[in-house]
Amino acid sequence: MTLYCKTCNVQVSKVLAELSDDSELCFEDGQEMIKEGQFFVSKGDEFDVEVGNYIVNIKDLTNTKLTNDLSRLNGCCGLDGHEIGTKRTDCWMPYHAIISEKRTRLS
Repeated sequence: MTLYCKTCNVQVSKVLAELSDDSELCFEDGQEMIKEGQFFVSKGDEFDVEVGNYIVNIKDLTNTKLTNDLSRLNGCCGLDGHEIGTKRTDCWMPYHAIISEKRTRLS
């Protein structure tokens, strides 16, 4: 499966395989939450991620850019706001990207 922007139809992820449960997710600070090549549909239990949003490895993102909305550009270890979601790279959390299921589609 691959993620595409619903607005412009641009591919925003590499090809990904779905994890069926969160047992393979890593919740250690400074570590990758999810392995490359995988995605997980949030059940709402992972660091305030909304139910239905996609959790992916940051290295699996393609063709993404930071938002122009300055109120969404936060982070102590790098800016995190993107048009399709949020990249989480701060030192006090596991590294991952949250991709909005409202702004993207799986195909």
